[in-house]
Amino acid sequence: MENHNAQPWLPTALRYGLILGLLAGLAGVGLQLLQDDPVNPKTSAAIISLLVVLVMFGVSLGFNYKAVADYRDDLNGGWITLGKAFLIGLAMYFIADMVAAVINFLYLSFLLPAEAKEALQEAIEATEERMADAPPILKNFTTRAMSSALNPASAFIGPFVWLIWNAIKAIIMAAITKKDQPLGV
Repeated sequence: MENHNAQPWLPTALRYGLILGLLAGLAGVGLQLLQDDPVNPKTSAAIISLLVVLVMFGVSLGFNYKAVADYRDDLNGGWITLGKAFLIGLAMYFIADMVAAVINFLYLSFLLPAEAKEALQEAIEATEERMADAPPILKNFTTRAMSSALNPASAFIGPFVWLIWNAIKAIIMAAITKKDQPLGV
């Protein structure tokens, strides 16, 4: 039985996705600024990066839970289907990834120091030289992957690459937060 008084779920996903995307985007730029040498990062920077990634993973799960629980409890009469909880989580993650991609695009386009761009370009050229005897398909794949770090538009591929991982997180959180509609409602 469908609740005809239910509010639309997309504004909830949008609100939480925007906030999570801002946090993730700023954390990503902060991590990039933390590295003195993008080609040879220091061990301490790698450890800090790992910790930030783990914290952001926990934060993303918390945002997913809070978005679904807020919709369920405040806008949908205390119940939510597994499917709707999944859609809220997946939409929230996709919106967050797009916002983080925009922030990353702006950083790569306008704020990335020239020294970092030059260091990455030199690393690409050095890799091409080291892979002179490698099979052409491997050499092409490797240099394209490295070159994408210098292409700001490549930031927008991430939300689509992460779609499966985000779907897994969203379905797990949907299973945790779903609540069946009471009988007779």
